[in-house]
Amino acid sequence: MRASVGARRGELRARGREILAALGADDPETAAQIVVDSVDGVILHRLTSEDDGTDPQTGIGRILDAVLQRTAVM
Repeated sequence: MRASVGARRGELRARGREILAALGADDPETAAQIVVDSVDGVILHRLTSEDDGTDPQTGIGRILDAVLQRTAVM
């Protein structure tokens, strides 16, 4: 199972790298790793704990702002 999950994560990072490069990330490889790892953490948290109902969109948006080095829109 670990190999399968790792393969899918690699595919997701590759796609993320393409998207982030197109959006102008200075370092698409690192940016994709940060975004995918963060979203993976959000998913794991929601699956394994009582969810407090918060929407992860704001946090994910801030991560994207950071990796794309743009001013966050609040």
